[in-house]
Amino acid sequence: MSARANPTRASLVMRLCMAGSMLPLSMLLSADPLPKSTSRADPAKIERHALDLYLGRGTPVDHAAAAREFEVAARAGRPFSQLMLAEQLFDGHGAAVDRNRAFALYRSAAEQGVASAQSAVGWMYWQGTGTKQDLSQALQWLSSAARQEDSRAYLLLSLLYANGEGVEADPVFARRLLARAAELGDAEACRRLGVALLYGPQQQRDSNYGLQVLRKGAGMQDGAAAYLLGWWYLSAAGQSRELPAAAQWMAQSAKAEHQLATLWLSEMHGKGLGVPVNPLKSRQLREQALAKASLSEKNEFAWELSVSNDGLLRNGPLAVRVMQAALTTPETRTAPYLDTLAAAHAESGNFAAAVAAQREALQVLANTAQPRQMLQGMQQRLQSYRRGQAFREVPP
Repeated sequence: MSARANPTRASLVMRLCMAGSMLPLSMLLSADPLPKSTSRADPAKIERHALDLYLGRGTPVDHAAAAREFEVAARAGRPFSQLMLAEQLFDGHGAAVDRNRAFALYRSAAEQGVASAQSAVGWMYWQGTGTKQDLSQALQWLSSAARQEDSRAYLLLSLLYANGEGVEADPVFARRLLARAAELGDAEACRRLGVALLYGPQQQRDSNYGLQVLRKGAGMQDGAAAYLLGWWYLSAAGQSRELPAAAQWMAQSAKAEHQLATLWLSEMHGKGLGVPVNPLKSRQLREQALAKASLSEKNEFAWELSVSNDGLLRNGPLAVRVMQAALTTPETRTAPYLDTLAAAHAESGNFAAAVAAQREALQVLANTAQPRQMLQGMQQRLQSYRRGQAFREVPP
């Protein structure tokens, strides 16, 4: 239910297409990031044709061909082409990944005043990606982009001020920056702000505003925002629970390939929560999601099935099946995942298995540098399982 995704670099103004063929473009580029083109062709026309190829406007999508033409226009000094080529080099869409080259192109576009390029340069300086880490440069470029009302720059600045990286930590200012990023339409900012308003410190909560910004993010086809809305309506207590609304948002999120949403939608069809009971659809959705979900997503789902304070959401036997199928190698049997397996066994009433899994988790934990709070919590759960008591997590 939390917005735990790592802060991302500035998404291209048009992150429009994610697939494409690969070309070893770095082999064709000189060490100088922007030598002048000797072509007599109009760089603006080349740029427009490259964008047509990138988007598939009136022609089949061809990212490799687009990269070649963006390269020509970029060499002629076209900042948009520099931005687009930098994106392709960063992500490997139609060009071999080359983060150093991408940084040089982003920087050239940034120096010509392109706000999204300035935001990208700021992020790369912050992360030390494609260049040496330099927090003062990161702040400079992000601030420059923010002065042009770049939403991603506001988001990244809010994270810097929240964490006190390169600046003195200022949670109040960080929240203001985050709110501005959401206002300007950054989907990740909408998610983060929505979570803070719904689940943050009691004195800072505002559920109406939180749901409003999450709806804004979901309206931008952000599957994670739709999932958070679905989770809110599914897990809310009393009259605040709205199961039909939960099913609607979970379905929208599942359509966007959000695997946790698909798993919960499966449970809702299995139990008739906001939708008619449909065992076949429930099984199909669950199998589809489990085939694609990451181990951490499976763990989060199974943990909630095991420890939720809400009996409507718990399903111990399913949680056991999910985790047993997931933890099949020594590398997967980490302390947090074994902790979840133990909680699932306890919820299912198999306390002997819960004790065994929790003891294994503690043994693994002893060989790692984990927070003392985690150790104490796991030890307390072990004692509960020995007494024949399942663990219940109090929601925020």
